[in-house]
Amino acid sequence: MRLPLSTDAHAVAAKRLAPLINRNVRNSEFSLMATSDQLYDEADKLKDAGKLEESVAKYEEILSQDPEYALAHSALAVVLGRLGRHEAAIEHGKKVCELAPDDAFSFTALSVTYQRAFAGTGNQQYIQDAENAMARAQMIQQGM
Repeated sequence: MRLPLSTDAHAVAAKRLAPLINRNVRNSEFSLMATSDQLYDEADKLKDAGKLEESVAKYEEILSQDPEYALAHSALAVVLGRLGRHEAAIEHGKKVCELAPDDAFSFTALSVTYQRAFAGTGNQQYIQDAENAMARAQMIQQGM
């Protein structure tokens, strides 16, 4: 089973994960968050320009400052997958699910990451992992 992940996936993720990103913001952290947001915008522009390795470096810079910045993890899951670095992509996808355990979209995106890893490696375990992530997304959608 293959699920398409639209090119607007980051926009959807941004909208859905915004409450998560802002949940622990205190006045003293505001400048850090603004910096992370600015770096994210820069990284996204690099990604859109096809400069994938440069975007990876920028997303990683965000995470060095703010390890729980879910959007950077989500973006890295996509970009690292495109670069064939599937294990790292999966780890970032898992981190998004850890940060947003009640968000069905995060588990759907993780399922897609597993599917792409299978396509790139032929490792059958990724198919089972994709199905498990999709099942979790469906459970969340059904309120279970």
